[in-house]
Amino acid sequence: MTTAALPRGRAVAGAAFVVASTCPRCAAPLDFAEGSNAVRCAHCATVLLVTGRRRVLRWAVRPRVAAVEVRKLASFASGGAAARGAPRLVFVPYYRLTAEELFWQRERVSRAPRAVDPEQPPDESGRLLRALGGGSRADGEVELQLASRAIERSFLACPEIAGLATWSLGVRTGVLRLELFERDTLERDGVVVEPTVAADAALARALAPQVPGDTVQRDVLRVVLSLVWFPLWTVPTAARRIAVIDAVTGSMVARDADAAEIDALLARDGAASGGTHVVGFRPLCCPNCGWDFTVRAADVVFHCGSCERTWELRGEDLEQIASDVVAPTAADASDAMPRLPIWEVRGALRASARDRGPVVAPRVTLPERVFAPAFAWRKLGHLCDLGARLARGAPAAPELEPAKDVPLAGCTLDREDALVLARMVALSLLLDDGNVRFAIARGRPAPEIAIDDAATRLVWLPFAGDAYSVRDPFTGYALPRRGVEELLR
Repeated sequence: MTTAALPRGRAVAGAAFVVASTCPRCAAPLDFAEGSNAVRCAHCATVLLVTGRRRVLRWAVRPRVAAVEVRKLASFASGGAAARGAPRLVFVPYYRLTAEELFWQRERVSRAPRAVDPEQPPDESGRLLRALGGGSRADGEVELQLASRAIERSFLACPEIAGLATWSLGVRTGVLRLELFERDTLERDGVVVEPTVAADAALARALAPQVPGDTVQRDVLRVVLSLVWFPLWTVPTAARRIAVIDAVTGSMVARDADAAEIDALLARDGAASGGTHVVGFRPLCCPNCGWDFTVRAADVVFHCGSCERTWELRGEDLEQIASDVVAPTAADASDAMPRLPIWEVRGALRASARDRGPVVAPRVTLPERVFAPAFAWRKLGHLCDLGARLARGAPAAPELEPAKDVPLAGCTLDREDALVLARMVALSLLLDDGNVRFAIARGRPAPEIAIDDAATRLVWLPFAGDAYSVRDPFTGYALPRRGVEELLR
């Protein structure tokens, strides 16, 4: 079986840092995007798996400003006074999160008011509008809109020294280069500050909703949480006073700070970091037959072209999963477009009321299976729409085909993310009920979707079409052909 080559683009949502490392086989320089799951050495062509998925990744930034320059900068900042001690290099930890969020929200759509005859009784929609406390049609209608966006947040992992360091790493992905966190290497040059905020608390804070507007439902996909140790120079300027200088740019962070704050933090036993680094490399090949996989940075699922088994990346291991390739129709058999990955999720789907109050009883029955498209796409809303269309129109037992010599596109959603997207697809199905959609738009809470006893299977669907778009084989949902071709370059 052949696998379609995908772009080496961003491996994570938002802007990605570049990680500078060395190949474990030939020691040649090895650079890859932050969040990559697979890399290939340009020197020896070794295919490597980047371990640590679904864990807190640990990186470090090396200093660029030497101690001699730091003394001059500190002297200049203090009005020409000489530094009173040797500069000290301190590696301060920051949490960094990248993800993608998908959300339904209420938006008021401005429309021209409809003329109303005061002598005529209001229609049924007008009665329901007033019963739910809505405004008049002349003020514009409130509708539900599905949107998505990338998240990129960073903040200090030890807020006790907020006065000595910048609050976040900022938008410097084009300037900073990360390295694997090696404690022994960093401690030869300076001191390493341990984080005081636990990873669970950091994740909860980073994922706190910040969506403007009235959000009805929100879920997050492709979450990557990292700890980045950033270098700062501290220079004594007076009794128990220090100047803090950015060790990468040489800019002044704090001119006159209290040295007791950072000294107290260095004296503590930092247990929040949870051990040593988890990022590493291992050969990327089929665990069953040893066949090399095609290298795609963002892939989390790998299909073996020799033994035709499919494997999902789980932490540092590859776990075999169920997968099938759907055969194209006779009309589309000549199209050479690769098969796109879709997670099929089966289980008992149910909608229940939230704590905020009762929900409108839907007249739509949720199906026993929903679909979560797993290929990389800029707008998650399109994937949600495609999943809803497939849940309505895909046959129960489509015709399958052998996997030999079939081009397969990469899969960038694992099973956890597939379940998250499947719940959003199920909510989209409930919103087919006009009463439910209208009530939620007017302020009623959206039902909470749960999938009991969920079972997943990965299927690759053949998309075919014309020069402008490609369509799925069951419902005819169209995607721009250019966008799909960009995935395959």
